[in-house]
Amino acid sequence: MEHPWTGPVGLDGTYCGYVGSRLRFRGPARSLDGPYVAALGGAATFGKGVARPWPHLLEGTTGHRVVNFGAVGAGPEALAHDLGVIAACRRAQAVVVQLSGAGQVTTPLYRVHPRRNDRFLEAGAELRAQWPEVDFSAFTFTGQMLDALHACDPGRFTAMAERLRTAWTARMAEVLDRLAGTGRPVLLLWLRERPAHGGAHPALITRSAVDPLIAHSAGLVVAPPPGGRLSPAALPETATHVAAAAALAPLVDQLGTTRPRAAG
Repeated sequence: MEHPWTGPVGLDGTYCGYVGSRLRFRGPARSLDGPYVAALGGAATFGKGVARPWPHLLEGTTGHRVVNFGAVGAGPEALAHDLGVIAACRRAQAVVVQLSGAGQVTTPLYRVHPRRNDRFLEAGAELRAQWPEVDFSAFTFTGQMLDALHACDPGRFTAMAERLRTAWTARMAEVLDRLAGTGRPVLLLWLRERPAHGGAHPALITRSAVDPLIAHSAGLVVAPPPGGRLSPAALPETATHVAAAAALAPLVDQLGTTRPRAAG
């Protein structure tokens, strides 16, 4: 398997890249020869801040080889347009997609970076008119901007959040439709944490925003399950990764995946 580069990163020592993709994933690179499950998502799938993210745990639990295509900052914009990721999903036996934050999409309100969807680029005229007291040039990240707007006026923010949720649901449906074109079953993974901005974390996601996506998939896994302990951190804790892998394992088995012929 060719991979164009590696470089230093965090707990496991490397970033890696795959042919056709402009995103940076958690290394070391894995072979895409033979059967595997593709794990798509953002920083939580990448495993920022944890030694063993849920794709790693899912592989250990099921015996199915799981290739981690989680990229820090990746949301619907990045996943929908990355040809390398789509090609990798076409070769996979099954795909698991972690649901990203609803603030990480380009809308008429503001633009995000096409690959680092957590990066705020520019406010649109409508958003500037709605929040004339806010200096949008001060923001680098979408989460930073959303926090500031919520603190400034929760009432105005509530109306804005609903528009972002609607846009996010539509964009995620586009991602899932593209993945449907690969002919591979797709599972959705919602990693729940403590509420943020009046919704459930990831930022602004609520069940009403997620429900329309289930019809585009082979099923939805929520971790931890409703009523379970939520992480207080901005990113999932180890316990959430463990819960996600445990909940995904029987569904991955039901999809008829086969065990890997060789490690790598």
